[in-house]
Formats: sequence, structure tokens, C-alpha cells
Amino acid sequence: MANKTVEITNETGLHTRPGNEFVSLAKTFSSQIEVENEAGK
Repeated sequence: MANKTVEITNETGLHTRPGNEFVSLAKTFSSQIEVENEAGK
């Protein structure tokens, strides 16, 4: 199993519109994708 960690470096984080685009793209893959904030939530 491959594993990749990506960090969003935008100072304001991942907001609604870009977040929705990310989810739409992620749904096209058969993968397990986890998203968390700095607190690990």
C-alpha cells in the first residue's frame, strides 16, 4: 500500500470552495483519504 502525506501551506487553510473541489477530485479515486487540521482532528 502506498502512503502520501501532503501539507496545505496556505496561511488560511483549505476553505469551502477549494475543499469541495478537492473532495470532488478525491472521489474519482478508489483510495482512503484522510484530512485533519493542526490539532489532528
